[in-house]
Parts: sequence; C-alpha cells; structure tokens
Amino acid sequence: DPKFNIGDRVLKRLSTSRTKLSSIYSDPMVVIDAEHPTYWIKNDSNDVYQVHVSQLRSFSTS
Repeated sequence: DPKFNIGDRVLKRLSTSRTKLSSIYSDPMVVIDAEHPTYWIKNDSNDVYQVHVSQLRSFSTS
C-alpha cells in the first residue's frame, strides 16, 4: 500500500456508476489527516472525505 503525508495531493477513485468515457478519479484533493490505512482528504470546496488508501492515487503536476 502506498503511504501519503499531510499536504500531499491525491486523486480519489469515484464510486459512481461510470460510462466508458467518464472519469475514474476525482479532481486533485489534499490530505489533511493520516492514520494509515485511513486518510482524510479535502477538496477545493472544503468538503472532507474519509477514505481507505486503496481509493487513492498520488497526483503530480509533472
């Protein structure tokens, strides 16, 4: 399992039913608390989600 630190930017796997061309992951979010394997992440609208590490992917801008 990957480990993330507070302040890391991550993508959250979307759980809604998808079509072939829809997104699998959310927009980038920020890790605000970490107790591996559970993470709390926040989006740009300040909504907070508690998620398991298996639902996260690292996000880089490079």
